Amino acid sequence: MATAAPHVKLLRQLAHAKDDYLSGALDITWQEGNATLFLVFGQPSHATFDSPGRMLEGDHAVAAMQGELPRDFEVGQWRRAMSPRETLRLSLAELIEPFVEQAGAQAESIETPTVDDAAWWSAEDDSPALGFGLADFPVLPAGEALWPDGAPAEIRLEARLASLPPAAIVLSGPRLRAAGVVSGGELIDAVWVDSDDHVRGESAAMAMLGAKEGTLSGVRLDPPELADALPGLWRYPVAASGIELAWLNPETMIGALKADETRAILLVDAPDRGVALFAAGRLVAVYSNDKRTPSQSEYALKALLAQERGTLVVLRPAGAAAAMRPVLAATSVPAAAPPAATTAVAGAGDAAAQAEPSWYAEVTAVPEPAVEPAAAPPPAAAAEPPPVLPAAAAVAAPPEVDAEQSGLVDFDEVKQELIAIGLEWLGDPGAAPVTDLIRRTRPTVDDFVTLIDTIRGLRVPGFEPSAVQSMAKEMHRHAAERLCGA
Repeated sequence: MATAAPHVKLLRQLAHAKDDYLSGALDITWQEGNATLFLVFGQPSHATFDSPGRMLEGDHAVAAMQGELPRDFEVGQWRRAMSPRETLRLSLAELIEPFVEQAGAQAESIETPTVDDAAWWSAEDDSPALGFGLADFPVLPAGEALWPDGAPAEIRLEARLASLPPAAIVLSGPRLRAAGVVSGGELIDAVWVDSDDHVRGESAAMAMLGAKEGTLSGVRLDPPELADALPGLWRYPVAASGIELAWLNPETMIGALKADETRAILLVDAPDRGVALFAAGRLVAVYSNDKRTPSQSEYALKALLAQERGTLVVLRPAGAAAAMRPVLAATSVPAAAPPAATTAVAGAGDAAAQAEPSWYAEVTAVPEPAVEPAAAPPPAAAAEPPPVLPAAAAVAAPPEVDAEQSGLVDFDEVKQELIAIGLEWLGDPGAAPVTDLIRRTRPTVDDFVTLIDTIRGLRVPGFEPSAVQSMAKEMHRHAAERLCGA
């Protein structure tokens, strides 16, 4: 099956490594060979390429990966393994660029057999369950065309980004659908769905920019606030589903959403499929298959909800509020992004579980269960980091390297800098458990990687998990800058 799936999976894993400053190994296998990439704090450190008759390392291995991978290969999960040697000096951006082009060039260039459109996304894989496939890809708004629909190579989206207004970009091809949102001259989020895989965020954006096949269209978003709300179509989880339109009082429901003053997206599955997007208690836009031009008319929304047959799905943000950040700037391969609580989060949301709304009395939604804050760990428990078990099988840790033997960094100084970051985020005494973990960390790169992984999952009473994760990402970025030469 000729799809971009293997390359999209590879891009997803490399983007994840960049965003989280990962240290570890990524295995790529195919029928007649295998390759492995080693990264230290998100930067390439070593590579191997093994095929019949030859075994390559370093730059030669990277060149073979970039030019000789077959159309079909398997991409593993990141596994915990330290680089056995330092053979690479290229950046992660330089490593990724050829794979971006390959992902686009191989995107469904050959027609594939008919398959169940939704079968793949319900299967267990390493990407998010979007809840839709090719057949029920979300309805997107219409607007002023920014160029005549054409082949990606002719449109040259990358070169246009900086000058574009808020826009929706759509890539369509045989067994392929992708969409992205442009705001501030940047591709801030995207989703990619083909007959074999799906991905969202940075990997989807890179695949769209590297696409060679299909038809690319772009429309101006009006009102411009749609750019902030639209990614919720593939970002927000389902808060309630299966609501019969016949049960609803549209006017009461709209009033409840306005009074709630949070974000929500309504998906209407009816003879006229439609979408309504709310933010801060205001109707940002409503549109449908029959009337694709967005409107802010409550009358139009009432008419959409008043259809005799159909059902409603409500999407709402999950977790604490987090600001959206661009996932891809106006360059083909981005530089490392600043740390954030989540990657390319579509907008701010509410953390608390919501009471059952008044506009449907007999439908039972399943809200996200409230998480009880963990009790503060006793001093003895906080003194020693809990074990970190990666998803893949752990490998034996390399021999410990003493700080004085490395001669490259002052680990004690790095510890003090990480403690200062913890105090800035959590204050005193909130940062006490974090400080204790840092002080007890041995002076090796491997132990610092484990330290930050431990902090990322730490529960600190009185602080949202998203705040602790954001603090851990800042620590990870700082450690990457300070320890990459160790």
